[in-house]
Amino acid sequence: WDLFKQKEITVNRPLVTPVAPYLDPISEATQKDTIDITGKSTAGMKIELYIDGARTTETITDANGLFSFTNIPVGIFEQRIYVKAIDKDKNESSKSTVYKIIKDTEPPKLEIIKPKATEDFTSTGQVYMVTGIAEPGATVYVNEQLAITNPTTGNFSTSLRLKKGKNTITVKATDKAGNETEKK
Repeated sequence: WDLFKQKEITVNRPLVTPVAPYLDPISEATQKDTIDITGKSTAGMKIELYIDGARTTETITDANGLFSFTNIPVGIFEQRIYVKAIDKDKNESSKSTVYKIIKDTEPPKLEIIKPKATEDFTSTGQVYMVTGIAEPGATVYVNEQLAITNPTTGNFSTSLRLKKGKNTITVKATDKAGNETEKK
């Protein structure tokens, strides 16, 4: 009689986790109190935003798979931000790229070692070496010319072409948040 008995058929569907969403790059520092976060995933996917490991808010991707979170607060302590995608079957993706951000309103430190502010100098040639120390990670320009900067120590140097007569040297340091310090 086993031939005529109805047999149960079990289908094992593998759990397919969604692909981790793409999070548009976030600056390491900002002067603002809030930021907007954007990215892309599969259309109609629920996207959860995590700050320092805690789920803070969620949204649904549009027909093109785009999503955004607006007015996300940024604090004076470093925050780690990432997103996850969740499909209609509640399968969860791995987390996106993790970005760190901090609010920074302080202008970068800048010290010019050579030349000193009131120093008169002469050059046998027409090239003069300008050196100094800026906040590590800052971008330094000397007379609008990009200086070679050590990213970990902040030491910088560049050579300038001098003109006959008085030369004014302007050094400007800009940090990752866009804060600037300028010395002449």
